[in-house]
Amino acid sequence: PPPPPPPGFPYCRCNTSLASSPWRVTSVAITRVAAGQRITLRLYMDTTTSSQMVGMDKLEINVLTLAASNFYRGSFRDASINGRTTTAISWEKDRPVVKFTNLGVSYLTGLAGGAILQFTSVKADLSVICGGPYCQYGAFEGSGLTGACPLGFFQSVL
Repeated sequence: PPPPPPPGFPYCRCNTSLASSPWRVTSVAITRVAAGQRITLRLYMDTTTSSQMVGMDKLEINVLTLAASNFYRGSFRDASINGRTTTAISWEKDRPVVKFTNLGVSYLTGLAGGAILQFTSVKADLSVICGGPYCQYGAFEGSGLTGACPLGFFQSVL
């Protein structure tokens, strides 16, 4: 049998150092709406803190994972990336992780201010789902060739 995944988020073997990739995530807005909270995140490239820029011009961010309590499975709905609706939100069954997939944010978009990911949290506030005032994320590029999945935090309360 294959070896068990390593302990801890993001539950895969990848380089989690922020220096491994320039992709970052930050909170733009968290607003109260009738259904719960509308969360707006910006996915962008920070070329000042990453030492890994060689070859990145061909890479895109394709998957964003969040460390999130499975108790709130199904909480995130009505997602869009740069205004394009996406239903590619999946909660892992055996790990406290939610994934936004098929993001397709290109290197050039990342450099030009980034992409906007929006979604609604309907069962609880984002800070409750993430377990505090910050959410931990992992950003995965599309090809998987770099082995990078930089981990960082963004505010779950603004």
